Amino acid sequence: VAGGSSGGYHALILGVRPPDDEPFAFAAGLAPVSDPARRADYLCSCVHGRAAADGYSVHLGRGKAVLMYLLQISYFRSARAMRAASTALATPGKHCGVDGPTRTLLQIGTADRNVPAQVTAPVRAWVSQTTVLEGLGHLAAFGPPFEPWLPGFVSFVLEAAAALERGASAAQQAA
Repeated sequence: VAGGSSGGYHALILGVRPPDDEPFAFAAGLAPVSDPARRADYLCSCVHGRAAADGYSVHLGRGKAVLMYLLQISYFRSARAMRAASTALATPGKHCGVDGPTRTLLQIGTADRNVPAQVTAPVRAWVSQTTVLEGLGHLAAFGPPFEPWLPGFVSFVLEAAAALERGASAAQQAA
């Protein structure tokens, strides 16, 4: 399962907590809003003009940050819900992480002003692979033009499929 931006959060949470408790072969978050509470904090820093002072290397303008915050709060409905969503991805659960059967990818751009690298830090701590795309912004990390990121993504998917097949073969031999 894969998704970009807010869809990246959903792809990762499905990897961590699949609805049927059956692991996916992979879960890929492409420029994901992987920590909604941390992103809300970032957006507030932008609104108040203190993003640089708060340690962010990129920032949105006030108007865009207000719009993004309003969109995010309209989806989550409350700061409490954003914190709960962030907590849900703070750990890999039994399916993801180094030893889990679901391989996980986090793909981020260094120039992403929508979801800066600091927002993805908690998830970067446990994903199988992080791909950092130098100089790319938010949409460029998962949309056209595809050349900067697609080859690495395809390679990740093929490796995840091969790992799944190796696991299935080993299970058949053991049975």
